[in-house]
Amino acid sequence: MPTREIFNALTQQLEDAELTVDHNNEIVATFKDGSFLKFPAGLTKDDFEEQIRLHQVHNEGQEVITPEVEAAKAAERAASLALIGGDDVSKEDAN
Repeated sequence: MPTREIFNALTQQLEDAELTVDHNNEIVATFKDGSFLKFPAGLTKDDFEEQIRLHQVHNEGQEVITPEVEAAKAAERAASLALIGGDDVSKEDAN
């Protein structure tokens, strides 16, 4: 299976991705962590190179949301709600 070094948005690193073509003729780049990205069918070599470059440009530096980050944000929200005497998140979100 061919591979290509592509920016993995989840790890924020350049990594080898396994390249395949799906049933829609799209190019699928799958990383070792199971994450993947797709490129549309019909690209030229130059288009493909540009799509890979733009993927990195648009994703580099993005905050990676992990279960730990989500848990920390939920705990922070719960602490803020407790501080103001609010305990039902759905009431606030409904406003």
